[in-house]
Amino acid sequence: MIQILIDDIRGVLLHPNKFFQNVRESGLPHAYRQYIVLLAFFSVIAGWIRMFDNDHAIREMLQIVPDYGPYIAEKICPIIAEFGVAIIIGTFLAGIYLVFIAGALIHPFILLVGGEQGFSQTMKVQMYAATPTLLFGWVPVMGIIGIVWSSIIMVIGLKECAGLSLIRSVLAVIVPIFLFASFFLIIIITIQSFTMFLNPIYWLT
Repeated sequence: MIQILIDDIRGVLLHPNKFFQNVRESGLPHAYRQYIVLLAFFSVIAGWIRMFDNDHAIREMLQIVPDYGPYIAEKICPIIAEFGVAIIIGTFLAGIYLVFIAGALIHPFILLVGGEQGFSQTMKVQMYAATPTLLFGWVPVMGIIGIVWSSIIMVIGLKECAGLSLIRSVLAVIVPIFLFASFFLIIIITIQSFTMFLNPIYWLT
């Protein structure tokens, strides 16, 4: 089981074309199991790092409190640890739901550019493509590289499993990313503009 997982991870990362050709006819459960294992790994590491950062920040902050700082830290830090456990669980549950939501959002674009396979193929490709992000997403700089890497693997996976040309696969990935990023950017700008409009200082300057 572990060796199969390692071989699949190596195949997705290093030989995505050959890997997706081999799993083209395989079912969704295998991809889902691999995604769950890597999601659990990501959730634990990311949650532990957040918990450590919060613990360290609180202890540093309380050093300025004479006499009672260490005592307060000993009382608060166990609560922060529990919060870290909540982050781990929340991240894991969010990852389970978000992968299906993302698949539902991107699948219409795959059909729009001529995808010939069903929703299960989209989900399978997406779960495998998430491998770099889940492996390296908890590292600050490598997180960005992981996202780009996942996007490239997603393009290759759609080409091999959804019956798309390379150009159509690129469009199926890039277009929804651009549209959703633009949508959220518009929302952020609108909220900021509305907040500024409601600020009394705005009218006095």
